[in-house]
Amino acid sequence: MNYYRIGICDDEEFFLEKIYHLVERNLIDLNCNFEIYRFNKLSKYY
Repeated sequence: MNYYRIGICDDEEFFLEKIYHLVERNLIDLNCNFEIYRFNKLSKYY
């Protein structure tokens, strides 16, 4: 089973919309394991 780690740096209102777009483009499968982590715009990982 595939495992996805998704990093998203966005405002709260766009967070789920981003996930929906990833699913629509078949970039992630909600039946597989995936982890979503958020980080703010000041994070060094941004």
